[in-house]
Amino acid sequence: MAFDGEIRIVPHVPAAFAELVTTEAPRSIALSGGDTARACYTLFATAANVDWSRVEVLFGDERWVPIHDPDSNEGMARLAFLDEVEPAWLGYSVGRWEADTFVVEGIGFRDRGWLSAREAYPNSDALRVIERWNRVDFGHMRLTVTIDDPKAYLKPWTNTIPLELLPDTELLDSYCDNQMNILKTWSIDPPPAEPPSR
Repeated sequence: MAFDGEIRIVPHVPAAFAELVTTEAPRSIALSGGDTARACYTLFATAANVDWSRVEVLFGDERWVPIHDPDSNEGMARLAFLDEVEPAWLGYSVGRWEADTFVVEGIGFRDRGWLSAREAYPNSDALRVIERWNRVDFGHMRLTVTIDDPKAYLKPWTNTIPLELLPDTELLDSYCDNQMNILKTWSIDPPPAEPPSR
């Protein structure tokens, strides 16, 4: 079997790989799991000469484990590397089916904003959103959203939103070419620390 390019044997794979990413500036990188990969990701997070916003990150793993599971390679990669170099603005969402209900869990929110533009519902980096999408009958869905943010609320709260199919209507295009400038004005500083209970 013939290989094009240089073949190198390196004593410390994570350091060599981090150096390669820094010097070669790849356009994409495929991530896997394991202890060697974890060490690589930790070094990637501190690689100063890499513009990670220009790198497409893919997961090349033979299995999929839910992101919240301790054995999840994707979860490990996000914690050790991705969240350090490019925090999620509006979190990470993972969906699954529970019988006839599609459940989407979102975590990792970093927007420091509000859950509602009309009401004063703050959120923190501890926010966990659970959406439950259920088809009631033809043309009708029920969306149940649970907000769980122990830093902002005393207990989780839930809102149910009925959704209706609107046939023979047209979707209107929406362009957000200045979205980042708009979002800057919506960002707020974290609330002050709560005084201790007596």
